[in-house]
Amino acid sequence: MLELNPGRLASVSASQPTAASERVASTPPAAAHYGDTTHRTVTRSPPTLHHPAAQFYRLSLRRYGSQTVTATLSLASAVLSMLLTALLAPVFLEHTEPGMMSLSFVIGGVIAFFFFYNLSPLIEALDAAERHMADLTVLDDLTGAHNRRFLGQVAPDIFARARALDQPLSVVVMDLDYFKTINDTLGHAAGDQVLVMIKQLCDRHLRATDVLVRAGGEEFLFLLPFTDIDGAGAFAERLRSAIWAHPFDIGANRLQVTASFGVAALTSAYQTLEQLTQAADEAVYGAKRAGRNQVKVAFDGVLQPELPW
Repeated sequence: MLELNPGRLASVSASQPTAASERVASTPPAAAHYGDTTHRTVTRSPPTLHHPAAQFYRLSLRRYGSQTVTATLSLASAVLSMLLTALLAPVFLEHTEPGMMSLSFVIGGVIAFFFFYNLSPLIEALDAAERHMADLTVLDDLTGAHNRRFLGQVAPDIFARARALDQPLSVVVMDLDYFKTINDTLGHAAGDQVLVMIKQLCDRHLRATDVLVRAGGEEFLFLLPFTDIDGAGAFAERLRSAIWAHPFDIGANRLQVTASFGVAALTSAYQTLEQLTQAADEAVYGAKRAGRNQVKVAFDGVLQPELPW
């Protein structure tokens, strides 16, 4: 296994991490779904059809499917055609043929069927395209993690709710160690593969309410609702150990990647989300200065010398 060091890659034997603390914050209530990373549709699709009838049609397609909607509207159109014939025929015609009502029912239904049959796929394709475009604006195109734009959409509400209800909230910042060495030695394609594998590894440790954001480059940010300082620190330590133990196979090379973590939890010392995130950032710098591949905690803005769990 290759261990990353500044300026070089040296062959070393793999070291096994010690067992991490298993203290975990209490499970959040089932009713809470803020920052659900399993649902990508938290985004707001740009509306293109504003008419209430068009919006109703689109919602019906999403809920019941094109076949059911087409059949229902075709039947309704056929009935409407028959009713109009019954109302207007006596006005414009001296006498009506016995089969006129049946003919109007059939013609109205057939015309409506072909109209809605061809319209439904177009509306569904438009919906899918809008959802895809909305996802592209809030997802990192390399790793699939959320990006800063998404964080800016959901984080203020999560922070405000935690403060208003006096609920725990933590921020964890993770920065890969010596990542530039991978890019410089093995190429940026190899670095991209490592980032994708890191994101997949992170997903295994996340709850539905946790938010994972690629903050930029090799830095990731975790927003952990319903998680106090102990739970966030234990989460960071488990993830650090998992990354250290994971073999990163890049072509013919097996890399040992490490990461440094900074943890901060919401207290009265932090009036804004930016202050809380800045505290976690400073804790990451403390982990880097202390030798990397470790977790540092900032409590009320003060970097703690040792892990509190």
